[in-house]
Amino acid sequence: ARSSQASRPRRHRSSTRPGFGSGVRVWYTPRVNVAALQPHLADPARFAEKLTRGKFVRYRHIRFLSNMIADAYASGTVRLLASMPFQCGKSLLFAQWAAAWMLELDPTRRILIVSYSESLAARSVRANRDLFASEENGLTTKLGKRTEEFFETTRGGYCMAAGITSPAWVQMERAEHDPEYRP
Repeated sequence: ARSSQASRPRRHRSSTRPGFGSGVRVWYTPRVNVAALQPHLADPARFAEKLTRGKFVRYRHIRFLSNMIADAYASGTVRLLASMPFQCGKSLLFAQWAAAWMLELDPTRRILIVSYSESLAARSVRANRDLFASEENGLTTKLGKRTEEFFETTRGGYCMAAGITSPAWVQMERAEHDPEYRP
């Protein structure tokens, strides 16, 4: 029995991350290299650093979150929870840079940015839309239909804003079950 356990491949590996509490264990799926030819597409923080020409600083906690986002993306995980103090960059990383990074990697992806207020979520969608609309960034994803709280890529993916009490939830639920539906 012991030799058969040793020969089975492990799906997850644990890592003790220094600086994140003593002995905190983080279980994650090892990252698949999604950007072997373009290192700036390896994770959302590197993507942000490249597009802002170094103005976005990859602090240690941002690198940690960014690696977790990349690992979740590579493994197909659909839920990721980050519980951190306010004003430390998690909303900027998740709502703006991770969403843009995912659309650049896969322009057919459908993304819903949800916040406590629809206006805050719409601000992130507008920032992403402006990022893809700018010619100087050199991004490969091209935009199709656009509004203040929604934009669509030419490949069928989209990014949409919603507040927690917004009717956009209803639209997203419908889009989830009807692939032909576009809000």
